[in-house]
Amino acid sequence: MRKLTALLATLFISLNISAQNQDISTYIPDGISDDNLIWLTAQMVGNGQGNGFTWEDNSGNGFPASQNPGLSPELVENGINGQPAVDFSDNNPNIVLEIESDGINNSDDYQTRSVAVLMQTSNDTDGTQIIYTEGDKKSDAGLSIYIHEQKLYTGIWDDENTAFTTGVDIQTETSYLLIVVYNYESQQLTLYLNGNPLTQTTANFAYTGLNGGQISLGGISKGFETFTHTGQEGNSFQGMIAELALFNIALTEEQISDLSDGIGTPYGHGNENTLPVEMLYTNAEKANGNVVISWATSSETNNDFFTIERSYDLVNWNAIGTVTGAGNSKMETEYEYTDFTKPIGTTYYRIVQTDFDGTSEQFDVMSINGSKTANNNIEIINTTPSGRSLNIRFTTESTAPVSVKVYTLSGSLLCETTVHPHAGINEIRLPITSSNVMGITKLIQDGTLSSSKSILR
Repeated sequence: MRKLTALLATLFISLNISAQNQDISTYIPDGISDDNLIWLTAQMVGNGQGNGFTWEDNSGNGFPASQNPGLSPELVENGINGQPAVDFSDNNPNIVLEIESDGINNSDDYQTRSVAVLMQTSNDTDGTQIIYTEGDKKSDAGLSIYIHEQKLYTGIWDDENTAFTTGVDIQTETSYLLIVVYNYESQQLTLYLNGNPLTQTTANFAYTGLNGGQISLGGISKGFETFTHTGQEGNSFQGMIAELALFNIALTEEQISDLSDGIGTPYGHGNENTLPVEMLYTNAEKANGNVVISWATSSETNNDFFTIERSYDLVNWNAIGTVTGAGNSKMETEYEYTDFTKPIGTTYYRIVQTDFDGTSEQFDVMSINGSKTANNNIEIINTTPSGRSLNIRFTTESTAPVSVKVYTLSGSLLCETTVHPHAGINEIRLPITSSNVMGITKLIQDGTLSSSKSILR
């Protein structure tokens, strides 16, 4: 469990997310992780261009993607939505990653398939660009995902049949989460875009696996051929790819929704109704004369930071500190913040969470009951009439709100206001309409009263 502790002026964070040891359960939903054949995430890329390229398989099944030196795509650390991605836009048709497919669906037992690709288009979506392909024209079966003239397609074939979805319009320089599902029982091939089923076609034949064909990412492996609805072979993909997940089942709508959250969320493609932060608890308690605010989350989505706010009247809130959030996480994360201002009277706290896009959410108000007298004294130093105003200087050890009221000796209220002081000497100016009369100034802070008489000119 990760622990983040923030003190009033200093933030101590012990959050450690290892890019080289991703937990599959964090991104691949429960119930389908056993059916996950391949999971490539750009956070697991090894050596870069010029030294050979290895994209480790995080599924645990040992199917990495690789390429020879000089023909490798490039790892971009700040690729898609600030996350790492593999960039194929080198205009070199030989730049393609190959996935060793021996042992993947090479028997008749497999008649379904689901493929998820998190990718971003370049500034060129013309022509035919192969994003993903498995199998081969010369083999008995295959599946392809590709762009053709600003539209996205997917197709499937066996030795006698082909089936392709209709094209879905896509934009340049835009990220998408593509999920292709072939369900043999319903004989449907469906393309989901950002979690939504957009196009479907009937494929009334069994997809019996690769039968020795190659899996290629970002293009077509040399010596292999793929099917497109136009019959054109196609060129390499010109955009970026951050995630690839391959399953030997037909994902259900619920599983697709969960997968969209798991894989898509770091790239801005989680479900719209997903809460940015799922809060487990919030708590405030006194400790050694200070106040410790603690809270924990079970998951966080695009969470930038938390703000701790304090109030003495539930109306006026002041930010007293911030704590950096975990960004995107599906692990339980604990946080602490210590307010060194001693609580006087009833002090209220709340936590405000802010996303990377600036949107925020407030959580429940917490309260602490401190001493009404404590060690604090509020004291008027002097009151000085100046024209039609009254200057009041006072000192206080607390930042709690101060009620200021000025009366005549007969008890008539001349003016009043509430100020939010800082610890130490404060000065305020009040407008006064009466003149040449004796007045009484009263300051009240958390039940402590200080008063002074002065001539109002």
